[in-house]
Order: sequence, then C-alpha cells, then structure tokens
Amino acid sequence: MEREWKLVVALLYGLTRDWYAAEDLAQNAFAAAEQRWARVGSLEKPGAWVRKVAINGQRRWRRRGLLEARVLAQRFLHVYIEQVELPAEYAELWDAVDRLPEAQREIFVLRYQSDLDVAEIAEILGISEGTVKSRLHYGRKTLAKWLGDVEGQSR
Repeated sequence: MEREWKLVVALLYGLTRDWYAAEDLAQNAFAAAEQRWARVGSLEKPGAWVRKVAINGQRRWRRRGLLEARVLAQRFLHVYIEQVELPAEYAELWDAVDRLPEAQREIFVLRYQSDLDVAEIAEILGISEGTVKSRLHYGRKTLAKWLGDVEGQSR
C-alpha cells in the first residue's frame, strides 16, 4: 500500500508540480477506493482505478483554479518542505512538458515519470492504446521543436 501511495503522489506531483496538492489529491483517491473497496478490491488492477480517480481529481483541481490560490498562498506563507529536486538537465524538459496540452501532459507523466506502458495508460485514462501512442507521438514532436532537438535524435 505504501508503494502505491508513493507512486500515486509522484504521478500527481508530475501533473501539478505541487507537493501539497499531490498529497491531498492522492488522499482523496485512496479514500474513494476505501469507500468503494467491495467493488474496487475485486478489480484486476485496483491501483489503476486509484490512478484514474487521482487524475480526475487533478483535472477538477485545475479547473477550480486552485493553482492560483496556491501561488497566492506561497507568497504569504513561508513554509519549507523537503522536495525532490530534478537534476538541472531535466528541469527544462519538465518545464516544457508542463506547457503541453493537458491530455498529452498526463500521458507523458504516466509514461515517463510513473513508468507505465501504453496499455496501462490507456486503461487508467479510459482511452484506446492508439490514442495514447498518438498523443505521445505528437507530444514528442512538440517537445523536440521547443527544445531544439532534430527529429529522430534523442536528448
């Protein structure tokens, strides 16, 4: 359970770039799973269900404008928390990923931060594997353009 918790928080941090929101959203997803455990526990992959609920919660969080509230709160609160710092060579990449459309950004975080395969991503997001592959393809092309890579070269 602790392993799943860490994976879901990491996924949500990848989508929100906010530790407080990631932990809060993860807690909500796990609470929803506990409330529905009779059904969720019988699923082949209950972790995928929790990730899907977490992603949907993150979408609602963004729409409600809580991102703006977080920025204001950071201005007035001087709270220091231990955070994982990305190596400098990845910061530019993740800044670019943050600028991708939401659908592509979610897939990139699930694929490259959570290390899930195409089938798992499709199951979590409720979309076809072809859609996952297409969004990865177009997202990679966009990132290559933004980051100055020549198509076909790896960074």
